[in-house]
Amino acid sequence: MNPNEPPQTDRPRSSVLNSEAGNGAAQTTCPRCSTPLVEGRCLHCQPRANEEDRTYVQKDLPELAALRALHIGEADLDSQTPITLEIQGQHVTLPLAELVILGRAVKRPFARQPDVDLSRFEPNPKSVSRQHLAIRRRGSLVYVSDLGSANGTWLNRHRLLPKTERPLRNGDELRLGQLTMKVKYFAYPNKSR
Repeated sequence: MNPNEPPQTDRPRSSVLNSEAGNGAAQTTCPRCSTPLVEGRCLHCQPRANEEDRTYVQKDLPELAALRALHIGEADLDSQTPITLEIQGQHVTLPLAELVILGRAVKRPFARQPDVDLSRFEPNPKSVSRQHLAIRRRGSLVYVSDLGSANGTWLNRHRLLPKTERPLRNGDELRLGQLTMKVKYFAYPNKSR
């Protein structure tokens, strides 16, 4: 730093236009790139936001209230409490295991079968994949993840990213392809498998 030079700042500096540009009036330029400023802004370093780029605070919309109402259940579960799926008026109790795979069984030798076969609930064409969804117990919490299914998985009307775990709560709604079910953290008296 030279003591004879003024200190550098980030404030716009003035310069005089050459005689071809006009009347010799002072103009400000960007301190970073020396580009002429337009309305006090450098179009190169600080472009002005368009109206489409602005973020607005949303008011409570009816759709948001409906989504909030879906999150009514508790998230924690002890290791001996069963998880039951309510599908088309029938109850399917899941095995008490750390990991349970839901999907569609196939009649091929050596094909990997799901722990819970959902094919009886689905008419043709099939929208549930053979290895569609994983439900994993970790401590007192339960997580759900799509296993890369062809037709996707939705948790409370939100599509899950493949192989990404999300917490599963009592009362949540799951949709595997076109098959919708409700999650319950207890066993029904007439349980079916």
